[in-house]
Amino acid sequence: MLDSPNPTQTAATSPGIADHLIGKHVIIRATRAGVHAGILAAHDGQTVRLTHSRRLWRWSAAKGHTLSGVALNGLRDGATKGWTKIAAPVACQFILDACEIIATTAEAQASIEGWPAHEP
Repeated sequence: MLDSPNPTQTAATSPGIADHLIGKHVIIRATRAGVHAGILAAHDGQTVRLTHSRRLWRWSAAKGHTLSGVALNGLRDGATKGWTKIAAPVACQFILDACEIIATTAEAQASIEGWPAHEP
């Protein structure tokens, strides 16, 4: 662990870097699994467990053009109606290759949770 006062302390016994986000709504960017939003239930390295998880297939930020913009301001439909596509929520999901965890604002959480599920 970086800057550990006890050199024998291991990652297994020390708090995780994102422990303060457990129980909060987050966006996860995964290397191979895409982008997901939900409640962070647990994390261990690149493995995360989300509850009330929704896959963001295609998205446009309400303000800005990055995933951080989605986390801050929520979603918009983009230039074409129906462009932003989000899956229906699943109760629990494990993502094995998370490379980014972004906390969302209440505004963004409401936008993501309220977005209609895309059913092809």
